[in-house]
Amino acid sequence: PTPLPPDVNPLTGEHVDDPGLLARVPVVIKISNWPPQYVRPQAGINSADLIFEHYNEGWFATRWTGVYLGRDPARVGPVRSGRLIDLEIPAIYKGVLACWGFSDGVLALFRDSDLYPDRVVSYSLPETLDPDPFYRDESRDVPLEHTGYTDPARVRAWAEAHGVSGRQDLSGMVFSEEPPAEGEPATYIHIPWRDLNAEWRYDEATGRYLRWSDGTPHIDALDGRQLGAANVVVLYVPQWDTDIVEDPYSGALSIQFALWHSNRAIIFRDGVRIDGFWQRWERWDMLTLTDREGNPIPLKVGNTFFEVIPPEGLEVVVEPMKGARPRLRQVTATVVPPFAPARPARGGGNGTGEGLCSYASVVYSSSRTSTISPAGRWSASSGTTARPSACTSELRMPEPWSPVSVASSPSSVFRSRTRR
Repeated sequence: PTPLPPDVNPLTGEHVDDPGLLARVPVVIKISNWPPQYVRPQAGINSADLIFEHYNEGWFATRWTGVYLGRDPARVGPVRSGRLIDLEIPAIYKGVLACWGFSDGVLALFRDSDLYPDRVVSYSLPETLDPDPFYRDESRDVPLEHTGYTDPARVRAWAEAHGVSGRQDLSGMVFSEEPPAEGEPATYIHIPWRDLNAEWRYDEATGRYLRWSDGTPHIDALDGRQLGAANVVVLYVPQWDTDIVEDPYSGALSIQFALWHSNRAIIFRDGVRIDGFWQRWERWDMLTLTDREGNPIPLKVGNTFFEVIPPEGLEVVVEPMKGARPRLRQVTATVVPPFAPARPARGGGNGTGEGLCSYASVVYSSSRTSTISPAGRWSASSGTTARPSACTSELRMPEPWSPVSVASSPSSVFRSRTRR
């Protein structure tokens, strides 16, 4: 790719008035996205050049990693613990990672990595913490673990104290102002995470995709605006459970993300879908996007939101027309007392799955499960909404799937046809 001018942000393609903003190290911050009632609205998301969204342990909700170079929001968070994918993102963008902590197994890998000791700051690494870039904001009535914050300026001050500063080699990304000549219309994108509905809807007035989470506009706490992206890029990344226990209470295991070599990608920009591939062959290589022949696929000038999904088992729903939404079919599921604090098993192949104890479960496609609890929580399902009432919940399912039966008991199996 042609080198960008020194006053162009290499992560967004945007011109900056002060090129000095780009002569500094990118900051990579770990940001919570679950539970929504405690962490949303997050702060500083619209100021990020890049956001990566990925599954958290347990395969039900997501966590984010933000990359900051061109803008310095006054506050970013809530900040949470790092995950295995955060061994990769700081290397790709030559950044410094700030996260609240690590599980023991993940901590051991970070200590043994080339990010330690001067490109990762965390309370799990007390020997390198000074100067502490984190603080707590207890003005909201939320559990303590959701009160941690930082900002890029604090993290850069820590990095400079540890000898890391100055312009980094961030060459490799390609941008264009002109909309692509090829591609399919795509103004509605739905990422059906198991316990989160993530939607992107193209706004023609701004030329950007706007974010909805669980049917509600997702807002940035700093500027009060809905989250938006010039580009939404789906990265198909192999991922699997490791033997590292991430959550000792549930026994959930850390997920490994093979964000190296190459795999499929879908690039959404200007209301158009472009299918291609992502590439990253060496550890400190930039992540790039190409077509089948290896030609770069330009991103639109502006920020990018990466959705890091498994190559199988999670079907991205894309609608071509403005305002298009999946047609919905209503199903009613009732859970019978007594209730117990157990989560449903993950849906299996052939459109079957189990819901245990306090959760009703409806499987709507192979390896995808919708769950509803008496308290009103339910998992990701393609284009659905749930309105629980007492122990009975109504679930609206996308038209392509139709359940064969719905029943309930403390341990129930619900069956559905796979996609027609």
